[in-house]
Amino acid sequence: MKIIILLCLLLTAALSMNAQKSVCGVDFGTKYDKAEAILENIFGTKAEDSNSTTIYYYDKQYKDYSWNTLRFNFQQLQTERIFNECTLTKKFDTPEEASEFLDQLVKDLQSKYGNVTKSDVNRHGFNDYYGGKNPYDASRRGFMIFAMKLSSGKYAVNISFGPYNMAVTR
Repeated sequence: MKIIILLCLLLTAALSMNAQKSVCGVDFGTKYDKAEAILENIFGTKAEDSNSTTIYYYDKQYKDYSWNTLRFNFQQLQTERIFNECTLTKKFDTPEEASEFLDQLVKDLQSKYGNVTKSDVNRHGFNDYYGGKNPYDASRRGFMIFAMKLSSGKYAVNISFGPYNMAVTR
């Protein structure tokens, strides 16, 4: 019996290893009002274009990087809005600058998670990367890193945690 319990504990630990359970101090699955308070404590007043399902911040520092946009999305579950996705975006003037940042971000995340994998080249000419583990489904990725050309002619590198389907966790 002790061996079965020990195996279950080891399996649980292995599944949660490298899982991104929170971003910017907010656990995935947190209700909107609580997440809003945590984020305002860290970043200050949210941007005016925030709404009942998305909180925005602009030009903020997080994890040794300056980000142009921090977007926090919430999934509607019956009467609650639950935090299920975060996308951080940094903009650049040239594809070379974007590519250099993309490479550094991938390198940094590879050292933290150890399982960042390169995918195909996207339609903008950059490689996409996947890594981490979904905290609610260990068979799925936890984050995606991708770069793109914007309609303004600038370039953006994004890291997106989620979206996680919070309905399956309740």
